[in-house]
Amino acid sequence: MPNELQIYSHTLLQAYLALPDTPQRCSSFDRAVAQKLFQQQISLPCVKAAFALASLRRSNRSPDALPLPPIRSLAYFLPVIEELRAAPPVYWDYCCHRFQLGQHSLPSLP
Repeated sequence: MPNELQIYSHTLLQAYLALPDTPQRCSSFDRAVAQKLFQQQISLPCVKAAFALASLRRSNRSPDALPLPPIRSLAYFLPVIEELRAAPPVYWDYCCHRFQLGQHSLPSLP
């Protein structure tokens, strides 16, 4: 039977892989980052909001800007997660809602 860490990591990594511009498979480093987030007790709703906010920022760039390279690691989202830890959960919901208004869908996380 999977433990809490396994369930958290699996849920988080599946959501990460479903995002635009992310790899098709996670690396051992991605698994280590997921474990670190679990140990820091970062909630999945906070991570979901970080995925949404970072994706919005990537997609709302100037059309004249050079294209961004693909996201190579879950660690890409760590600064946004840290930023959102200080924000109220209502802002997390706002980020997810704005992302979905842009005709994107977020992977389902609790």
